[in-house]
Amino acid sequence: MTDYISREAAKYVLRERYRIKTHFHDMESAAQLKCAELEIGDIPAADVVPTGAYNQAAWERDTAIEQLKQIGKSFGEQMDDVRPVVLCRDCVMYECHEYDGGLKYVCRLFKRQMQETDFCSYGEKREES
Repeated sequence: MTDYISREAAKYVLRERYRIKTHFHDMESAAQLKCAELEIGDIPAADVVPTGAYNQAAWERDTAIEQLKQIGKSFGEQMDDVRPVVLCRDCVMYECHEYDGGLKYVCRLFKRQMQETDFCSYGEKREES
């Protein structure tokens, strides 16, 4: 795995080496240090994920795959004992009503207000027109 260093850490190392080497007496070196710090700031950032987040995602993936193996299934395999769900926005029961000057989306089946990203296994997918 490639190692990465933060910009601030690189600038700190440069400043410390400059301080030890020159004892703040050399103006030319101070100007070079400032230029180097500016150049470090211009280096594009690496697109990386924090190690903790990567490890957490890997653990969750591995745990899910292990749980699938325990029930005799593999990743991506169709499950026999699940029902497909329909998002409310795609359901024939999802209706729009005007209410107090605004719009309100209601499920005819449950007779309650729903969000378009809600879902259930009772819904019937609306035909695309």
